[in-house]
Amino acid sequence: MGRLKPFSSGNGSALILCVFFLNNRYEAEGSWPPSPGRLFQALLAGATCGSLLERRFECALAQIEALDPPSIAAPFARRGATRTAYVPDNNMDSVLCDLSRVAEIRTSKKYTSEKILATDEPLMYVWNLPNEWEKNVEADAICAMADKLYQLGRGTDMAWAHARTCNRSEAERLLSEFQGIVYRPTDSKDRSITLAVPTSGSLASLRDRFEAGGALFERIQLQKSSMVVKKSLPRAKFGEQAYNGESNLLLLELRSTERAEFAPWPLSRAAQLVEAIRNAAAARMKRTVPQNAALIERYLIGRSSTDPATRLRIVPIPSVGMRYTDASIRRVLIIRPPNCPLVKGDVLWVFTGLDLNLDYETGEVLGSVLPHLLEAEGDAMLRSYHAPKGFGFKRWQTITPAALPEKVARRRISPGRIADEAEWKSAKERLDEEERAAKCVLAALRHAEVSTSVVELRLQREPFSERGERAEAFAKGTRFEARRLWHVSIEFAEPVAGPLAIGDGRFLGLGVMLAVDDPTKLETFDVAPRADESRAAEAETDDEGGSGVDGGEGDDAEE
Repeated sequence: MGRLKPFSSGNGSALILCVFFLNNRYEAEGSWPPSPGRLFQALLAGATCGSLLERRFECALAQIEALDPPSIAAPFARRGATRTAYVPDNNMDSVLCDLSRVAEIRTSKKYTSEKILATDEPLMYVWNLPNEWEKNVEADAICAMADKLYQLGRGTDMAWAHARTCNRSEAERLLSEFQGIVYRPTDSKDRSITLAVPTSGSLASLRDRFEAGGALFERIQLQKSSMVVKKSLPRAKFGEQAYNGESNLLLLELRSTERAEFAPWPLSRAAQLVEAIRNAAAARMKRTVPQNAALIERYLIGRSSTDPATRLRIVPIPSVGMRYTDASIRRVLIIRPPNCPLVKGDVLWVFTGLDLNLDYETGEVLGSVLPHLLEAEGDAMLRSYHAPKGFGFKRWQTITPAALPEKVARRRISPGRIADEAEWKSAKERLDEEERAAKCVLAALRHAEVSTSVVELRLQREPFSERGERAEAFAKGTRFEARRLWHVSIEFAEPVAGPLAIGDGRFLGLGVMLAVDDPTKLETFDVAPRADESRAAEAETDDEGGSGVDGGEGDDAEE
């Protein structure tokens, strides 16, 4: 996810500019949300009268150029219907300048960039103001300029704006409570969008473009005639900034209902745990907010056609640490994507305190053997799956195997025919299986919105940790055959932040990846061994064998 630049909530001032739309619709080319660069142009267009711009507004826009990119809070929006408009070409000479014949030179243009806002929430842009703005002279000018804004996209979507200053703590509270998507600047382009932002020289470039538009046509004299040509306008100058919509994370612990003790869940039954939590949460939410039943089916259960990036995810967090740590599941992580339509408050409420022993549809108590979900007291275990802001890991390994497509399933050898040489796999067949699976892992990374290039990839059935489980052990009770499950180890060219889950079963707790310490960060020292140690080392042999993507001995048979 890259390093996010969190909005500072310490002492100091913040500038909040809210844009409201008249008909809850927005139409303009480019991505959603509207970029700070587009807002900068809209403020300039509203504040000018022809070519006249008040000095205080000019100074305020110059100050905006020097600010760090703002955080953006955008309401949920869906793409509107495609519409066709017919406009005349700039070619009246072809119809002898007869206005009654304009229909003959009309051209159809299709517009597909319309966004329909789901709520009345405004667009909100939030800047951290430097200490020298404490007098708020520039901020007052920006607030006055915001009152003059009349549109943000095309002329069909009228808008107005309101700006004010506040302390940074209040601004952060507004961002955290916003019922929509909060986009923050990030240093990485993984899982992010790139938006235009004002930079030094943006105002001057827009002024040059406006002046050039006044002399758009130029007559060129040829040898025996002359012709009028249309000149190209200079481009506006804007910078580029990657924005990352923040996901909401909720870490829960599996506790017994009778005593406040951990209720460990077997690692190999991760999919059954996720399914039980998902169904219980869906029933509880439907009972409380029945009007959202359709949204719950799509974005929690996933039974309808839905963009996977918008679905809630339930990620089991197995315990890791020392080599003797029992790798049972004692925690789960709930991930609400930034563009998920389910309200953040409802999601936090429905999972916190969830009792898997209770049938939320009928109210019947099923028993007392299943765990109770309570909010975690600490996040130390989560650090192995989710790097803190500003950090990442190059090496990741699955702790629950990834489910790859059926087309790359391994050829199964019946345990009763292991001794039959005719059933043994050749080296070529094994390599072909692993090569096909490796290509599907790369596709799974793209589906997980990870674009960082891969340096090394390893596939095997055996777990990478001593306390882990073989891949086929996770198939029982799921729709995935054992021969589709692979443990995967990946080394990226650049650090990647989690949580990271890949494969077809990532919404069922499979393909969960564990961050591994980057070996390039380790310091090594050459220590001269004693003579007896040197002789003992020479006498040792490597009895494990295999490297690269080799699955290890015993990979030809399925249990």
